Amino acid sequence: MRSGVAPVVSSNGSGVTTDLLSEWTDPDTAMEAVGNTLGVFADGPSPVRILRADPTLRGELDAVLHRMAADGALETRALADGRSAFRWGADLGAVSRETANGLVTAHAAPPVDPVREAVPATPVEAIEPEAVEALPSFWMRMFLQTAPLLLPALSCVLALLAFLWLDEAVAFLITALLAVVGVVGIVRRIQLATFWMIGLVIAGLLVRFS
Repeated sequence: MRSGVAPVVSSNGSGVTTDLLSEWTDPDTAMEAVGNTLGVFADGPSPVRILRADPTLRGELDAVLHRMAADGALETRALADGRSAFRWGADLGAVSRETANGLVTAHAAPPVDPVREAVPATPVEAIEPEAVEALPSFWMRMFLQTAPLLLPALSCVLALLAFLWLDEAVAFLITALLAVVGVVGIVRRIQLATFWMIGLVIAGLLVRFS
């Protein structure tokens, strides 16, 4: 046992409270006292055994102690093993059990990230539907960029296949229907309809001179 550091009072944690922090207290005992205050050992057989078996819990309780030290609620003193002993800050004076419980509870939760707190995330429900619709999708942009090449090629291939695979009269009928689609699009001032008609013109020339 180190001189000047309060010892563990009992192995089951029943007597280990934050009252010990009125004097320099080793980190294991301080973690046990904080854990008893938070009730994390209520269902366990022994706080000492739990802390040895659960490094995650040790880390969380150690973080509580260091947050309290960073806020001035605790003072620290370096020990030979590289860890720190803890006691109540001198500015607090005599710390009552209620005050100690309040300090531990207040520092039990991780601190709020000031950046995330200052700029809260916008909930999905708050986004206007019009704003979502105004954002063109990747595929829509791709279609608009490739349409001047794809539409003439598509209409031209359809017309040529009709003449290759079907009777000439049927092929003329299908080509006429394709042309009607293009004319309706031009009348309705659909820009892409012009590219559709270009493909049909090319197909007609190929059929005429083939």
